[in-house]
Amino acid sequence: MRKNKYIEPNTKINRWTVKKRIAKLNKSNQAMYLCECECGTIKQVAGFRLRNGYTKSCGCLARELSSERFTTHGLTKHPLFSIWCSMMNRCYSRKNKAYCDYGGRGIYVCNRWHDVSLFIKDNSHLAKKGLSVDRVDNDKGYFPSNTRFVTRKTQALNRRSNVNITYNGVTKPIFEWADDLNIKPKTLWRRIRQLNWSIEKAMLTPVKKYRYSTIIAEQP
Repeated sequence: MRKNKYIEPNTKINRWTVKKRIAKLNKSNQAMYLCECECGTIKQVAGFRLRNGYTKSCGCLARELSSERFTTHGLTKHPLFSIWCSMMNRCYSRKNKAYCDYGGRGIYVCNRWHDVSLFIKDNSHLAKKGLSVDRVDNDKGYFPSNTRFVTRKTQALNRRSNVNITYNGVTKPIFEWADDLNIKPKTLWRRIRQLNWSIEKAMLTPVKKYRYSTIIAEQP
């Protein structure tokens, strides 16, 4: 079993300052440390969460980033502002439904881009209508050398959940097959992964189209 790497007292990691190691382990057999946040909050934090950047503060950072969205800086109408908000929320707001796939697994935004004006300055020449921000390496964070602006389709192909399917000797990502067959990717995924259909059946079965009729109540 790999030993827990010791963190020296008074070590500063993001907004945390390590006070001391606690004489107990958590349920995952990881070392625990007593830490103080910049805002003054004292809390027990697992060592691996500190070292990997899974926790950057007691929660005050996420609150500050959230409040910054409403700060008057003249950039709220810029096309990149909403992209920046979504990116920051995915990485730092535990209330965001995508947090577990981003901030929850250590995906971060570089310190420079915590300033929305600098994010816009660095990317305004790259962003075009119809493109969204994407990471080249899905296991790394948002920083200049790992960030690009691509179409929704390209972004979908880069997702961790995307898988390759071989049909008639041809191998393609499931999103490409869905596009070729004019089927929603989630429909094709459900047929193969959840319903356990054969590849051929999943590919060739037409999607049912439901018709809705309007019922008009008879007047007395």
